Amino acid sequence: MSGGRWGLNVVTGYKKSEFEMFGLKPQEHDFRYEMAEEFTTILKRLWLEDDELTIDGRFWKTKNAFVSPKPVNGRCILVNAASSAAGLAYAVRHSDFIFITSPAGADPVKACDALPPHNSKIKTAAKEQGRNIRTIINPHVICRDTEKEAWAQYQAILDHQDPVAADNFHATFAGGDQSSWKQATRDQWVVGGNVHLVGTPEQIVDWFIRLKQAGCDGVQVNFYDFIPDLEYFGCKVVPLMHQAGLRVASKTQAA
Repeated sequence: MSGGRWGLNVVTGYKKSEFEMFGLKPQEHDFRYEMAEEFTTILKRLWLEDDELTIDGRFWKTKNAFVSPKPVNGRCILVNAASSAAGLAYAVRHSDFIFITSPAGADPVKACDALPPHNSKIKTAAKEQGRNIRTIINPHVICRDTEKEAWAQYQAILDHQDPVAADNFHATFAGGDQSSWKQATRDQWVVGGNVHLVGTPEQIVDWFIRLKQAGCDGVQVNFYDFIPDLEYFGCKVVPLMHQAGLRVASKTQAA
């Protein structure tokens, strides 16, 4: 249906409420990745093998299981987000992309200082497994025609927050047993995203270049007011990304 443009994000969960939705008891952090390991191994076999699959596993069981049609490229793209040792070990064995978080919080200067060794560690571990893995980070982009306007929007988000909702939102993530996002402060959570990029279109592209130089292979951007901010990003930032060599024009765009 998608011509291969489809992937699977494997999420092990961490909040008590997430397990309770499925009638399950919360599982210990590293144990969840043992479950994910077996699940993903079976999934890849279903994609790649032509025979029916019967497995009596530790966590998962199948009887004469078969998947059809098969993925176009043999198996679908696999991704996961991780910072812990168990999560990263899973990623380097199975994932094509890994969503990473800044080890130094949302300040982009500190993030770009901390990310090179973090990215290097992940990619070296993957190479030791005979694999290549690409890393993606999640910047929150606040972009305006002037830097003053962009920072005014940043401050407006903080000034008009719902304090109770913000406290609850922050507590939900800060209280989990995950390793990711732990360095983000409450106010950084209110703004959103993992790294805050604020400024003009030119400044945003400069930050993208620095993230690439820090070893990140891609960005998963988000915005405060999604539709107008995305339209602005497409009109003002994406052309500069093409000029900077961060984007390659598609055949449709080239035509």
